[in-house]
Amino acid sequence: MAEYLTQAELAKRLDVSTRWIRELRGMPREPQGYPWPECLHWFIEYQSDKKARINEETEEGSLELRKLEAEVRILEVKLAKEEGSVVSLDDLEKLLSAPLYRLRAKLLAMPSKWAPALVGCRTIAEAQARLEAAVEEAMRSLSEEGEEDPEDYADEAERAA
Repeated sequence: MAEYLTQAELAKRLDVSTRWIRELRGMPREPQGYPWPECLHWFIEYQSDKKARINEETEEGSLELRKLEAEVRILEVKLAKEEGSVVSLDDLEKLLSAPLYRLRAKLLAMPSKWAPALVGCRTIAEAQARLEAAVEEAMRSLSEEGEEDPEDYADEAERAA
């Protein structure tokens, strides 16, 4: 047997305002009043649906926010590229490849180039001085400005090896 409540009693049991109950659509109501516990079951289902809607909206809002943040980051990267404050990996590789090929070629060529100069050395200090001169020469030639084809250095390194 259902117990029938007034609007004020129902509001008190559900811990909501009477205004909220008046404005609520779908709450079970009969001429005798609000049937209890059907109103409680309806209220629990309503709150669950409301929570699900809020979660869904929050997830959609969160996805939208993440999408906007990603678009902003993409635009920031494009702007940085246009301003020249960002270097692409391809450009960096092109920038570094020539000096690295030259360094590799010089290092591979050093033993065959300098071995004869070390043969006549009488002391370790004399050999070390000649090697230091060789390293200094290689470093100086690497630091000199000049646009040379990295493939030339690769060929030189292969000949040296």
